[in-house]
Amino acid sequence: MAKKSRSATRVLDVLGFFLQRPDQSFTFTQVITALGLSKATGHAILLSFVEGGYLERLPNRTFATGPALAGLKPQAAPPMAAANREMRLLADEFDVIASALFLEGDHMIVRDRAASVANLGLAEAASGRPYPLYPWGCVFHMNRPDMEIAWLLENESGILSEETKDDVRLGIRFVQANGFIASVTHDFFSPALGTPSEERLIANLRLDQSYHLRFLIAPVIEQNRDPVFALSLFGFRQPMTGGQVLKLGARLREACARIGDA
Repeated sequence: MAKKSRSATRVLDVLGFFLQRPDQSFTFTQVITALGLSKATGHAILLSFVEGGYLERLPNRTFATGPALAGLKPQAAPPMAAANREMRLLADEFDVIASALFLEGDHMIVRDRAASVANLGLAEAASGRPYPLYPWGCVFHMNRPDMEIAWLLENESGILSEETKDDVRLGIRFVQANGFIASVTHDFFSPALGTPSEERLIANLRLDQSYHLRFLIAPVIEQNRDPVFALSLFGFRQPMTGGQVLKLGARLREACARIGDA
């Protein structure tokens, strides 16, 4: 297999950075910091793109997409076009990675994503990466009757621990009540606990309690059917109260509703 060209990869990274943010402009420092480029490499690529019409240098000394990029981004079919818009808004608003998760067999697959500038270097939500269906994918079973869920957990999920099965049941009840699920690394966040290591789904939210949030997932439902895919938010850096988690979950739920209506 031929080795990847580092210079070509850097050019594509810059191209993808601006294609994901067609309505935004960025300073030279923001671009090279987000993509991990040296000043010399970043300067050469950005100037070449400006000369070719792929980028524009604005009066405030920032860079934005130019006319030559207008037709490069493929047009996604609904509802993914709506999902891409919502993921971009969510990623930048909350400084996280927003991902579209699709059900494939006994895994969830990241089909598309949008990352805030600070999260561009993270590889954990890379497109195509599979994630275990249980317990995190319980959002896909939210509309199934209890007997069917019990049968699935016993017959189609391989060898699951009783703890995981309980997490799935709790997660389904939570998403039915709130429209999203949330995973935390500790019930109560405290710097004294050190680096969080153990994830679990939230079963009950206390409004004034502090949580170290790992991710949120909400289903996209079309015409009152079963979820067709889900959106996740990942990369939270600060603890938040249960009340803040509920507001964030409501924001994600509203985005998914708009996608489902598209």
